[in-house]
Amino acid sequence: MEEKVLAPPEQRLRYAIYSANRTLEDGLLYARSFIVVKNGYNIIVRFTRLHEYAGIYANSTFKPLTANPEAKLYFICAFLNYALAEHGGEFGIRHVFGVTKAMMESFFNHYALEKQPDGGFRGRESIERCIV
Repeated sequence: MEEKVLAPPEQRLRYAIYSANRTLEDGLLYARSFIVVKNGYNIIVRFTRLHEYAGIYANSTFKPLTANPEAKLYFICAFLNYALAEHGGEFGIRHVFGVTKAMMESFFNHYALEKQPDGGFRGRESIERCIV
């Protein structure tokens, strides 16, 4: 069996969410969430602009200050980590521009069929939120 050699922590990159809460002068609290790249030490090495593709503003020109795509970003990060960090070598990609429909289908199947710690599987609502 081939032994897997891990890269040093500073080279182990994963996608994650960074959220910042802010308060306006009138007391309105709002949050902004971003997709970042972190290394194995859990230190942010790069901010991306991938949060812009989360689709919370679809079909609307009005962008409420309190709109925050954080819930969708968790699914996006899970997919990016699956496709690039965990299976990038297998898929032969190193960048989001190399993502294909087949890779997304593979992730959705993995997400739906992955056994949970309690021995069960994810519920229908969670799977649908992930896919939509």
